[in-house]
Amino acid sequence: MNKLQKFEPVFVKGELPYKEKLEHGKLYISREFSCATYLCPCGCGNQIHIAFNKYLWNIIDKDGKVTIRPSILSDNLPCKSHYFITENHIDWV
Repeated sequence: MNKLQKFEPVFVKGELPYKEKLEHGKLYISREFSCATYLCPCGCGNQIHIAFNKYLWNIIDKDGKVTIRPSILSDNLPCKSHYFITENHIDWV
Protein backbone atom coordinates (compact mmCIF):
# COMPACT_ATOMS: atom_id res chain seq x y z
CA MET A 1 0.00 0.00 0.00
CA ASN A 2 1.11 3.56 -0.69
CA LYS A 3 1.44 6.30 1.89
CA LEU A 4 -1.81 8.18 2.28
CA GLN A 5 -2.05 11.91 1.73
CA LYS A 6 -5.51 12.37 3.22
CA PHE A 7 -7.90 10.87 5.80
CA GLU A 8 -11.67 10.64 5.70
CA PRO A 9 -12.99 11.37 9.21
CA VAL A 10 -15.69 9.02 10.50
CA PHE A 11 -17.44 10.09 13.70
CA VAL A 12 -18.72 7.09 15.64
CA LYS A 13 -21.07 6.87 18.57
CA GLY A 14 -19.71 4.97 21.54
CA GLU A 15 -16.70 2.71 21.27
CA LEU A 16 -14.31 2.72 18.38
CA PRO A 17 -14.25 -0.23 15.96
CA TYR A 18 -11.73 -3.04 16.33
CA LYS A 19 -8.80 -3.37 13.91
CA GLU A 20 -10.58 -5.98 11.79
CA LYS A 21 -13.32 -3.44 10.98
CA LEU A 22 -11.07 -0.47 10.21
CA GLU A 23 -10.71 0.73 6.64
CA HIS A 24 -7.39 2.16 5.40
CA GLY A 25 -7.78 5.90 4.89
CA LYS A 26 -10.52 6.42 7.46
CA LEU A 27 -9.94 8.23 10.76
CA TYR A 28 -12.48 6.96 13.32
CA ILE A 29 -13.26 9.51 16.04
CA SER A 30 -15.32 9.07 19.21
CA ARG A 31 -16.29 12.39 20.75
CA GLU A 32 -17.93 10.52 23.63
CA PHE A 33 -14.63 8.88 24.66
CA SER A 34 -12.31 11.65 23.36
CA CYS A 35 -10.23 9.32 21.22
CA ALA A 36 -9.52 8.21 17.68
CA THR A 37 -8.20 5.13 15.91
CA TYR A 38 -7.08 4.33 12.38
CA LEU A 39 -4.70 2.20 10.36
CA CYS A 40 -1.25 3.72 9.98
CA PRO A 41 -1.25 5.95 6.89
CA CYS A 42 2.10 4.53 5.71
CA GLY A 43 0.28 1.34 4.71
CA CYS A 44 1.97 -1.01 7.23
CA GLY A 45 -1.45 -2.08 8.56
CA ASN A 46 -0.80 -1.30 12.22
CA GLN A 47 -3.56 0.28 14.27
CA ILE A 48 -2.93 3.72 15.80
CA HIS A 49 -4.93 4.90 18.83
CA ILE A 50 -4.98 8.49 20.07
CA ALA A 51 -6.49 9.75 23.33
CA PHE A 52 -7.35 13.45 23.20
CA ASN A 53 -6.62 15.65 26.18
CA LYS A 54 -4.93 18.96 26.78
CA TYR A 55 -1.64 17.28 27.75
CA LEU A 56 -1.17 14.98 24.75
CA TRP A 57 -3.17 15.48 21.55
CA ASN A 58 -5.72 18.08 20.68
CA ILE A 59 -8.39 17.75 17.98
CA ILE A 60 -10.07 20.54 16.06
CA ASP A 61 -13.12 19.66 13.96
CA LYS A 62 -14.28 22.46 11.70
CA ASP A 63 -16.82 21.83 8.97
CA GLY A 64 -15.86 18.14 8.75
CA LYS A 65 -12.15 18.91 8.48
CA VAL A 66 -10.08 17.44 11.30
CA THR A 67 -6.77 18.78 12.59
CA ILE A 68 -4.78 16.93 15.29
CA ARG A 69 -1.90 18.52 17.16
CA PRO A 70 0.91 17.97 17.92
CA SER A 71 2.41 15.63 15.32
CA ILE A 72 1.98 11.87 15.57
CA LEU A 73 5.14 9.80 15.80
CA SER A 74 4.78 6.02 15.63
CA ASP A 75 8.15 5.35 17.22
CA ASN A 76 6.88 2.10 18.77
CA LEU A 77 6.16 0.65 15.31
CA PRO A 78 8.72 -0.66 12.81
CA CYS A 79 7.62 1.95 10.23
CA LYS A 80 8.47 4.90 12.54
CA SER A 81 5.90 7.05 10.69
CA HIS A 82 5.82 10.72 11.65
CA TYR A 83 3.19 13.16 10.38
CA PHE A 84 0.72 15.94 11.12
CA ILE A 85 -2.99 15.74 10.36
CA THR A 86 -4.20 19.13 9.12
CA GLU A 87 -7.75 19.55 7.81
CA ASN A 88 -7.87 15.84 6.89
CA HIS A 89 -4.52 16.03 5.03
CA ILE A 90 -1.48 14.06 6.13
CA ASP A 91 1.67 16.14 6.20
CA TRP A 92 4.65 13.75 6.39
CA VAL A 93 7.70 14.78 8.40
